[in-house]
Amino acid sequence: MGQSHGAKETHPVLAKPLATVRPEQLFEVVEAIVKVQRDHGRRDDRKYSRMKYLVEAWGLERFRAEVERYVGYALPEARALEWLSGDDHLGWHPQGDGKLFFGLFVENGRVKENLRAAIREVVERFAPEVRLTAQQNLLFVGIDPSDQAALEAIFRDHGVALPGTLPLVVQNAMACPALPTCGLAITESERVMPQVIRQIDALLDRLGLKDGPIPHVRMTGCPNGCARPYSAEVGLVGRSLNSYTLYLGGSPLGTRLGEVYLDNVGREEIAARLEPVLEAYKRERREGEAFGDYCHRVGVKALQERFSDREASYGR
Repeated sequence: MGQSHGAKETHPVLAKPLATVRPEQLFEVVEAIVKVQRDHGRRDDRKYSRMKYLVEAWGLERFRAEVERYVGYALPEARALEWLSGDDHLGWHPQGDGKLFFGLFVENGRVKENLRAAIREVVERFAPEVRLTAQQNLLFVGIDPSDQAALEAIFRDHGVALPGTLPLVVQNAMACPALPTCGLAITESERVMPQVIRQIDALLDRLGLKDGPIPHVRMTGCPNGCARPYSAEVGLVGRSLNSYTLYLGGSPLGTRLGEVYLDNVGREEIAARLEPVLEAYKRERREGEAFGDYCHRVGVKALQERFSDREASYGR
């Protein structure tokens, strides 16, 4: 996902399927992939040292042939991949053995204060397996159905919001740690996302869009893309202090890259700059069409041109 603001040739990409291997082959194939990158990837400039640039320079077939040379056998063709849902399994779900698992929303992955105390009490009392999700949330696995109410009561007693009590746009959002934790950050992300996403939620409410497909919003404090902003429906990438590049047109499942809609958007202006596009989406969307899919269909450049006069007012 990463790129560098000062190097125009750098860019995010989506991964390409290489092969579908048996479980017993997995580690040796991964080791071979790493060795190919070690031996042939660029080392003269860190900005271009990522494996994606080697794959682009060689093409996937040559890269695959080199991996095969390292493992000593031909790799099977990659099976087609398809994701039907990006559900993070929040709330209660049967796990197939008579027990339940519970998905808890953790805003931007930050476990602190009351939430930390509640998690400790749940783990000590019910001894569940705890899993982390790709959306920075938690799954408590192996809960007896008779303990369902008691587990919820612990979180309520500690003032922790349960799934279904928060706006969907908040539950779908994610930010990287950024300042002050990450040495690469050039602006805020995790600490300001709660404010920004609730401003966007208020905008959706005012436009009457809270019941339709809710856009997925991702924010990072630098261009390295740790929260996957480039494939989000709305991506916010740190540009400079309190300023972000706004990407539109990614897919709800993260299977398509977005495009730059606006650059150097001030933190307090994010919701306002999204407003004309969301208004157009409300008028012109097809039945069931997600916001990112709408932006992709209409075209991000077309949206830029349509709202250029309105954007010019921000520079006055």
